[in-house]
Amino acid sequence: MQAFIVEVQATMENEKDQSKAIGGKARAEALSAEERSAIAKKGAIARWATEKNPIERRKEEKPITALYSGPLPIGDVELDVAVLDDKENTRVINMTSVFRAFGRVPRSNNRLINIPAFIDAQNLQAYIDQEVMSLIKPIDYLDGNTVKTGYNALILPVICDIYLRARREGVLAPKQIKAQLAEKAEILQSSFAKVGVIALIDEATGFQRDRKHDALRLLLSRYIA
Repeated sequence: MQAFIVEVQATMENEKDQSKAIGGKARAEALSAEERSAIAKKGAIARWATEKNPIERRKEEKPITALYSGPLPIGDVELDVAVLDDKENTRVINMTSVFRAFGRVPRSNNRLINIPAFIDAQNLQAYIDQEVMSLIKPIDYLDGNTVKTGYNALILPVICDIYLRARREGVLAPKQIKAQLAEKAEILQSSFAKVGVIALIDEATGFQRDRKHDALRLLLSRYIA
């Protein structure tokens, strides 16, 4: 008897839920497109009010400590770089240094949401794929007593590739052409590749233990010059 009562209650609850669903669907269909849009917007605002946005979450996260940091000369400028104390020992480049690498004046105002200012030009957005998105996520790190914001250093060769692709496809903006961004990207990319080959050979042969500590940096400066 008890089992029969439980089964009846379950059936009644199921019919009640179905009735609510049908009623809700009917009410939704009776609303105009503007009314449905207003309700959806109200719901989104309510959710946003109860959830922390990405910027607030970043502020509350404890920054990763830089194990090593220092200046990296690139031509006639110095880039602020570091190696982080995380699982991958991520190499990072300071946000303003990304601009300096291409001879541009640093700026912090973003024209597009979630796209850093150094790559937010509208004509470059077609080249922002999943790889780029994974590299333009800001990284807060503690360098001594200073909290800095940077990006995975692999963003440099990726930006070089973007400018070169844009030049090949003829979509560079007049200001980008005047600033010779593609030419600078070509020099950087070529120099990175040369130093990379040297570093791999040094590691394979063991010469990395005997070379001077700044040998690769000096090579890079020479190639760029």
